[in-house]
Amino acid sequence: MIQKEDTTEKEEAKPKKIKEVYTLRDIVKQHHRDLVDEEIPYSPKDKLYLGSYQRAVTTVIDNMTDAQLEEAQEMVDKWNKFGPPVNVQRK
Repeated sequence: MIQKEDTTEKEEAKPKKIKEVYTLRDIVKQHHRDLVDEEIPYSPKDKLYLGSYQRAVTTVIDNMTDAQLEEAQEMVDKWNKFGPPVNVQRK
């Protein structure tokens, strides 16, 4: 007789394609998306939007205060240790 595994004690199941290592850029892309979008003069439908995206992320990081950078780095450490929140995993 085949028995089912008891999954109640195991960790919550995670999708297969989860990024393993997170960086400051990942946090900025998720939590400061409005600031990134403000830096890009094109609409998301324009072809030039994608070409400007990474530059805008860099500009937002450069303009962040020390306190914001420290908070974001703490979030990076937390995501690398425990994984990102479920709403980020689903994207």
